[in-house]
Parts: sequence; C-alpha cells; structure tokens
Amino acid sequence: MKKLSDCPNGFLGTIAEVVGDFDRVHRLMDFGFNVGVPFELLGQAPLGGPLLVHLNGVVIAIRKREAECILINPRLP
Repeated sequence: MKKLSDCPNGFLGTIAEVVGDFDRVHRLMDFGFNVGVPFELLGQAPLGGPLLVHLNGVVIAIRKREAECILINPRLP
C-alpha cells in the first residue's frame, strides 16, 4: 500500500490506515488522519521537510516521518 510520504504534490486520496506506535497513531488521528477521510497533498518542503496536507477543511503540516505512517488509497474520480 502507498504511503502519504511517497505521493506527488497535488495528489488526491483517502486515508486507508494509520500505522506506528500508539502515541503517534493517536496524535495523527487527533489531527484528523482517520480511515476514509479524503485529502489533498498540497506540497512538500525540499530536502525531506514537512508536507502540507488539506483535509477536513484545514491545512496541516506534518513531518515526513509522520507521513510515512499514513497509508493511502488514490481517490477515484
């Protein structure tokens, strides 16, 4: 399954699963990264910097190592 950290800018998808240690998973879920939620990857900072993700009507910046815990599915047209 594809990770959020591997997606190109402008990618549209839905959250399939959040994996990792208990604290990280619950922190990401508190931010709105829940199964079935649609999102758009707005951009990434160069050299492995944070990713900007639009979901639930807000834009959230997350670290690349956090984005590696978010498994996604492409959004169907």
